[in-house]
Amino acid sequence: MQKKPGIEKIPVLFISEENLEDVAETFLLMGKIFGKDERANEFVQYFTNQVEEIKNISSKIPEQKTVLIIQPIMDRLYLVNSNDILAEVVRLVGAEYVVNVTVQGRMPIRVQVNKEKIVNTYKDVDIVILISSPITPPEHVEALKDEMLNDEVWKGIKAVREGRVVFIRSDLGKGSYFRWGPRIAVGMWQVAHVIYPEYYPDWRNKEEDFLQQFYRLS
Repeated sequence: MQKKPGIEKIPVLFISEENLEDVAETFLLMGKIFGKDERANEFVQYFTNQVEEIKNISSKIPEQKTVLIIQPIMDRLYLVNSNDILAEVVRLVGAEYVVNVTVQGRMPIRVQVNKEKIVNTYKDVDIVILISSPITPPEHVEALKDEMLNDEVWKGIKAVREGRVVFIRSDLGKGSYFRWGPRIAVGMWQVAHVIYPEYYPDWRNKEEDFLQQFYRLS
């Protein structure tokens, strides 16, 4: 095929962050690509410090709570699987993540399940976390939370009966931190405080520090 005038090949880099270590490694790579090694190293050091600080606190938690994460997408319910970075964060802060599903010999990061199956399988879970997505507006998730807390079927889950259903944003908007990428540095504290408020400080202080240091925002 003859090359068209003015058309150049554009290199494309595909990055997949499957665990917390990948977050740091991704930034080191991006630093090299864009000639910002010093800035990348600054973030990696910051991120590593946050992880170590959380590990120090979680080591002092005497009893694990069990956690389930549900993500509604296009009127369907998806469970975050144990191989997702969000489940890793739950384990990092000292809790047990309860979803571990294999489908046809592999583990997808999301598992579509209906309401009845969720209630029957995870009826003893301590905390249910609802998250938004880039195609699921926060208000839709808030509506699901209200529905769960007032629905007799959903109340088959211990966490729902006891009012321990929380919404954490995982979309692309401002104030959303519980998702892949650098913002998970704040999202870790957000989840930690939701699960163990008696052990972890208010995450908003971490948000302020993060925005000031890396985005020059207050």
